Amino acid sequence: MCNNWVGVSTVLHSQANMNFQQFCLMEMNVRGNRVWRCMWIAIIWTIWSHRNSVIFKNKRVDAEEIFYTAQLKVWAWITNRYP
Repeated sequence: MCNNWVGVSTVLHSQANMNFQQFCLMEMNVRGNRVWRCMWIAIIWTIWSHRNSVIFKNKRVDAEEIFYTAQLKVWAWITNRYP
């Protein structure tokens, strides 16, 4: 859902460090790559937080909620960092 949101079609690596390294695009400048990596961090943070809610608060897995929350977090972080 997140890749579709930004118009990227790719196969993601299963290891977190390799997955993060995929978030460096050759055609982007340094600032663009910082924004791109901020998106990765926000998405992973949201997935982790939702996972904790599922485990510790008996919440149900909801992919749409994760995606919506990740979108909000990305928007908030990026607009705060790059007004």
